[in-house]
Amino acid sequence: MASKTAGFSLVETLIATLILGLVFISTFTLLSNVVRGQSTTMAQVALDSQANLIGQSLLRACETATFIEVPTVDAPNITTLRVWENINPMADDGNPSMHSAIVPGPVAFSHFCVDNQQLFLYQGSSYPAPQISCGGSPPGGVSRIRLSGGLPGQTMSSSFIRSSNSGVFFTYKISVPESIQGPGASVSRETAVNLQGSLE
Repeated sequence: MASKTAGFSLVETLIATLILGLVFISTFTLLSNVVRGQSTTMAQVALDSQANLIGQSLLRACETATFIEVPTVDAPNITTLRVWENINPMADDGNPSMHSAIVPGPVAFSHFCVDNQQLFLYQGSSYPAPQISCGGSPPGGVSRIRLSGGLPGQTMSSSFIRSSNSGVFFTYKISVPESIQGPGASVSRETAVNLQGSLE
């Protein structure tokens, strides 16, 4: 009598392969969505951190500022802000280029500017301020910090509006478009600051 060998039939093998394939596809899809969600969160956190750094830098510069040099009141929206610490806003002898220190001691400036989708902060302590080329190397005695930008595809738009002698309104948007390397993200902020650090 011939013995019967136990094994899988072709139909059973096909069904098992199909079920295993569905499990692999489901697992891959789930992991892909988790990784994509984590990448989106990380991109958003990075942009939020940049936006917070910008807001804190603006507030810190204006906390002790006594004079806004640029922009002028009711000037069109521009991408430059320069504030001074310990400079009298009333020019000596009516000459706007001859401001003096309020109290004996050092003066300091903070110069914010946008160039090539990047926001820079230049700081120095000579009056008047040296010529600054936004994005370029800082002149002697001036430090430069890039507050935002520099990531592939990242865009930065901003404007400074001066509505009064002591107030500046700053609006900015930072974004990174979706690409093969990762998901897109964006953040927009508005900050209104008065000299001596009072927020509107």
